[in-house]
Amino acid sequence: MYSLPRIAQVGIKIDDAKNDVRFSTVVIPFGKAKEFETKRDLDAEATFVLNQEKQIVGAAVYGDSAAELINFLTLIVNQKMTPKDIKNLIFAFPTVSHSITSSLSDLA
Repeated sequence: MYSLPRIAQVGIKIDDAKNDVRFSTVVIPFGKAKEFETKRDLDAEATFVLNQEKQIVGAAVYGDSAAELINFLTLIVNQKMTPKDIKNLIFAFPTVSHSITSSLSDLA
């Protein structure tokens, strides 16, 4: 689906996760925290679904960077990475992807 503002989702849906005790959700308002990387898209946010093993099994993104982020987040979901796994990733340049993962790694 194409929209403005952009939205994207992969894996377990946020609404499904909220109604299932096997999952927890985490919202990261990265637009406000990372104004430079998001080009002042202050409303941008990402919501993540974690299973009981703390693996990331779903993600939804709202904001101008959704199209860029969803491909990277698909890799994270497919690999069932944890915040601890993400903390070990090295990024060459501070992009929106980096800002999301640095916020996620704080959960480790």
